[in-house]
Amino acid sequence: MRYERRYSQQAYALGAIGWAREEADLQGGNEWWAVSRVEEHLAKVRNPGRPKPGRETDMVERLIKAADGDRGRHWAEGSEICGLVDKRGLAWLLIPAGKPDERLPLTPIEVLTAHYARGEKQRAWREHLTLLTELEAFAAVQADLEAPAEAVAAVLELVPDVHAAIDAAVADLRTRAVTGA
Repeated sequence: MRYERRYSQQAYALGAIGWAREEADLQGGNEWWAVSRVEEHLAKVRNPGRPKPGRETDMVERLIKAADGDRGRHWAEGSEICGLVDKRGLAWLLIPAGKPDERLPLTPIEVLTAHYARGEKQRAWREHLTLLTELEAFAAVQADLEAPAEAVAAVLELVPDVHAAIDAAVADLRTRAVTGA
């Protein structure tokens, strides 16, 4: 007798999101490679079960619907789900292209990252939802003389975090000055 662990489409979707969040090396749509990586990720999870209510559930549902391709089946294979994350990353699950009204609620730093990340940081956001630091986001809004109201409001919410980051940096510099490191 051989034990074989099988996963539901929700588990594959949740696993693909978790795998991509861990800075996975996405290959651009290689379904079977992605499935094997996601299954490795899921093997470490005791109960891959169900997503948490709210945003995580919304992301899982969007991913399954997109992997289904609106074919009306209301389900998708693990390879379709994992391949889609491997190809498109994760940001589109929060902010569907061309559908701003369907955007999921974002934190202030997510709003700023989505708007201001460029180059490698933009790729990291798109693929893994990697955020800018509070200082990077603050500097980006400060430098943008035509920053949208949403960005200004978001950065103002981050001011206590920016102060904390500056205080930590100053403490580190003082330590380095004293130790000569």
